[in-house]
Amino acid sequence: LPAALGRVSPRTHTPWVATLLTATFQLFLTLALPLLTLAKTTSFITLCAFALVNLALWRIKGRPVSEPAAVSVPRWVPLLGFLASTGFVVFQLLQLLAH
Repeated sequence: LPAALGRVSPRTHTPWVATLLTATFQLFLTLALPLLTLAKTTSFITLCAFALVNLALWRIKGRPVSEPAAVSVPRWVPLLGFLASTGFVVFQLLQLLAH
């Protein structure tokens, strides 16, 4: 991704460019799509994000630990989350293709 998306606000410590871009995209979708389509799109995007976050966590859990974490889960937990989220994404895609 472009480096600009990683710019972090010194006050809020959040990626403000990525947040602004995401908010603009969401506003566009809200104004352009009917409510049902918007709900389905939001669900799909959220499931994709959950799948990617779980996959990233699974990869991180596979690395050697330098310091013990405050909260730790077994490595199979994020893998299960990835598989479940991906399963729901595939289910939504199959429903979309069936119509």
